[in-house]
Amino acid sequence: VANSSILLKTNNMALVIPLKKPIKYDLKGPLTSWLDEPSDGNGHSESIYPKPKYRSYECMKELKRLASVRNCLSESILKSDAHKHAIDDFALKDCHEYHAALVAFEEKGFPTWDEFSPLKLTWCSSVSPAKEQHGSLVWDRVCTLWNIAALESFQASQQSKDKEGRKAAVKHYQNASASMKYLRESLKGQQFDTVDMNKSLIQFWEMAMLAQAQIAAYDMASESGKHSLLSYLAMGAVPVLNDALTHAKDPFVLSNLPKPIEEWAGECKAQSMLLTARAEFHQAIMHRQLSEWGKELARLSKAEIYLKECINFHKNTSRDLTKAETILRLVQDRKVKVKKENDNMYNDRVPDDLDEIPAKLLVKNDLPMPESLRTTTVPIFV
Repeated sequence: VANSSILLKTNNMALVIPLKKPIKYDLKGPLTSWLDEPSDGNGHSESIYPKPKYRSYECMKELKRLASVRNCLSESILKSDAHKHAIDDFALKDCHEYHAALVAFEEKGFPTWDEFSPLKLTWCSSVSPAKEQHGSLVWDRVCTLWNIAALESFQASQQSKDKEGRKAAVKHYQNASASMKYLRESLKGQQFDTVDMNKSLIQFWEMAMLAQAQIAAYDMASESGKHSLLSYLAMGAVPVLNDALTHAKDPFVLSNLPKPIEEWAGECKAQSMLLTARAEFHQAIMHRQLSEWGKELARLSKAEIYLKECINFHKNTSRDLTKAETILRLVQDRKVKVKKENDNMYNDRVPDDLDEIPAKLLVKNDLPMPESLRTTTVPIFV
């Protein structure tokens, strides 16, 4: 039984959110000119778009800091193997600092609109070659939140497979999911065109990261031998994965990212079926421990069905099915053995209906925004 639990460890989903690449741009120059020009220059209307109560010399330190952090991020993320280089260059910390600085600039009245803004902030789509430009600092901030989620997902995928590594993975995946949630909330009242800022795609990643956190929690508990807990944890990820799959069906996402979303959704579908099978298998072991042979057989049959569906669903893809095939052999071998024992010794009735397996979600993404995203390490505008 203990060996079965170890075998049922997942192959970590390891879906990693792709990074958005910013086009390098010096914020300081345009903002300096904007602050120092007359309030009604270039058609600017003070009543519609009031400016901050600063001249550039009064906030030059802040302007230089904002431009410096953005340029550092641009250089890190534009390198090849961007996720790894960005982590090595402390880009996650810089992303937090840049987001906090943007919050402060927005609160002081710097551009949160496109019309009459002096800024030309351009970002590439995370997957497609499309680029999008805006003058609003909100645009830079939501793109930064996207990259925070991407870097958290990458860090989670690089953790070791021992207990401490899984624990760290849970934390990073939760952070990635929470960052997507902050992004979604920041988009209220905004209008951006790129598919990355589509609500359904953001919710897909939000749910996919939350599911990966739950899977890491399941793996962390897999050697405990507590099959009741393991079945609940496995089932806990299934509705989250299915929620992600619902968002992946958005027509706008499908038309703009047909191949990537098919691959990402396929991984979610595979894990949903595998985890359902695992939950059934853990329940079967519980029935065995209680000498409930008929119920064990029924659970094993359900696990077999889900595993076969998973294998058939992905047999024409390049996805590695070794894990599913190995578990299927384990389930089938046990099913043959228990059927023979039941027929010859116990004659326990095999039920047609089984109780639904409770789902227990241990992870969460309704985390308060961390202080590092709201306050800069060195106070500004003081």
